[in-house]
Amino acid sequence: MKTKNYTRALTAWNSIPLKQMTPDDILSAAITAQTAGDARELRKWISISMSKEMARKMTIIGGL
Repeated sequence: MKTKNYTRALTAWNSIPLKQMTPDDILSAAITAQTAGDARELRKWISISMSKEMARKMTIIGGL
């Protein structure tokens, strides 16, 4: 039987600078938080995802 160490995984996700994270990285961090049952951490990653997406859209609009 495998032991899952979600705390270690969340610590690892939190150690990566946000500027270096891809959308898939952020999704994976959110899934890890959800699997761990950590609602606060899940909300944080969802918020980060939404913020990065909004910034991406504003950059596209600004480039028009």
